[in-house]
Amino acid sequence: MTDPTTPGEPAQAPGTAPPLREGPLIRMRRVITTWFSGGGQIVSQHTSTELARIRTDLAESRTLMAADRTLMAWFRTALSMYSFGFTIYKLLQSFQEHGGTLPEVHSPRNIGLFLIGMGTFAMIMGTIEYLGTIHELRKLGPVRLARPSFVMALFMCAMGIVLFFGVVTRIF
Repeated sequence: MTDPTTPGEPAQAPGTAPPLREGPLIRMRRVITTWFSGGGQIVSQHTSTELARIRTDLAESRTLMAADRTLMAWFRTALSMYSFGFTIYKLLQSFQEHGGTLPEVHSPRNIGLFLIGMGTFAMIMGTIEYLGTIHELRKLGPVRLARPSFVMALFMCAMGIVLFFGVVTRIF
């Protein structure tokens, strides 16, 4: 039976969910459901080739998620270094302005710049590593580059560069 509004597609029975888009997780769910409903025997409609493809798709998804988690670890490291460097810079600068003495006049700026620079370098290196992983995954199939973790990494790289030059030019 077909639905007159969408020619060629089967009509949906009342009270049932719309058909799911076929992807690796949906195929694995179908295999597991078939496994349990078939009394432990996989029905002949699931060939070993299909099962291998499902496992490969899931492995690709796990690799992509691992790359996202690794980029987020670089993100946390860079953010910690930015905040620690900027805080030390402002704290030592305030200490110096209130009559405190430091071994060197530019100590607050140099310490802050070092930490902010290391955070920026870490974020850039993490982003390059992520792009390499995405490039390798694209050889296996389509992978969207505009992922939230990548967008945030680009933002963090830009923020680090602005913060670094802000301290160098004493804007902050």
